[in-house]
Amino acid sequence: MIASVSYEYMPGVPFPFVTGGFNINAFDWNADWTEVITDILCRNQKIWFYKEFSEFDEAGKFIGYNNNSVNQYNQKEYLRYSSKCIYNSDNRLEAIREELSEFDIEMGWGSWDETIDYSGEIKIHYNDNAKISTVNYMRSSYTHGTFDSSGTIYYDEMERMLYNDHYVTHGGHRNIFLYEDNNEKPWACLYWCSFCPHGIEKIYFFQSVSESVHAPKTGELLFVFWGIVQFITAIIFVMYLQRIRNYPYR
Repeated sequence: MIASVSYEYMPGVPFPFVTGGFNINAFDWNADWTEVITDILCRNQKIWFYKEFSEFDEAGKFIGYNNNSVNQYNQKEYLRYSSKCIYNSDNRLEAIREELSEFDIEMGWGSWDETIDYSGEIKIHYNDNAKISTVNYMRSSYTHGTFDSSGTIYYDEMERMLYNDHYVTHGGHRNIFLYEDNNEKPWACLYWCSFCPHGIEKIYFFQSVSESVHAPKTGELLFVFWGIVQFITAIIFVMYLQRIRNYPYR
């Protein structure tokens, strides 16, 4: 599969705005394509928005979002319905909240907490140096499904994602991002799954089109080594299951 995406950043917003692309919404139940844009093409940020559905004021300030396209159910942005931006006293983006839908009201979404009067929220936390430290997010499992319905993204001092803990239907996931030196984008992402016998479910290895062929770097060697560890762990686990099955219970 071949896919590409173009995006840009707007003043005061740490998340990218997608302006176009090819195959970015490809979907196949038998192929691992559902994460193409969220985990590969926009690998420097988990949260992103389509620029064409974003709302800006006269000064160009990001104030809201509403993806009302006919194919919105194939889109992969985290919040897609009518949302409003909230800024703090320092004029920094503090939260993006998706308005409470009629369907969520009917289903009783948020009934356990009277402060939840929205269908989804992306909450941004800053440290003392005005750098993003964490991002907490959540959305209705009725309108968006249970996968990744809540989670936390942890950032370093360069505002790069370190890891992302999030809920999935069968348990929990942790995405771990690896960087080389001061590069803004990760060279790899490890997917840890609570349901996976050997922990690491899969690994994405990134390489920009502009990068030429080169000798293996330390990170690439680690990638190969980790693959070997997964393979050996899987063999041991299968042998363990075989032993249990053949054990003569009394």
